[in-house]
Amino acid sequence: MTVDLIKLLSNGKFGALSIGDSKDKVIQEIGNPIDESVENLSNKIYKYGNVEITFGINDEIASVYIENENTDLDNRIKIKDYEKMRSIELLNLKEILNSFKIKINKENFIDKEKTEGILKLPNHTMVSYKDNIVTSFSICDTSRLVF
Repeated sequence: MTVDLIKLLSNGKFGALSIGDSKDKVIQEIGNPIDESVENLSNKIYKYGNVEITFGINDEIASVYIENENTDLDNRIKIKDYEKMRSIELLNLKEILNSFKIKINKENFIDKEKTEGILKLPNHTMVSYKDNIVTSFSICDTSRLVF
């Protein structure tokens, strides 16, 4: 499966997959995961190298997380522009988002120095960073998670 990272950031689609898709569709599109785990005793996580897909209510996709610094890639998932975006500086990412007219809805800082935080984009999409370097890309609809 091929994932266009810019499209993910603009429309929240992970290749052929979207929030709300079933486990069966994930297996059909990617295959069985390399590893599995469970979060909060309810939310099952399928792991594909640096990609984690979390299933929530009704075993539907609630989140997709892409670790941006991990080199443990799964060759079944091709992420377009991954090498260009890997460990990209936050300012450079903001310029790319602007050039594609992808709006930053909100920026939450985790530290008072404002070097760690999360950019919230449309369609449940987020970008995390630390020391002004992008560490992950994700789509997450928390209303679909089991707490």
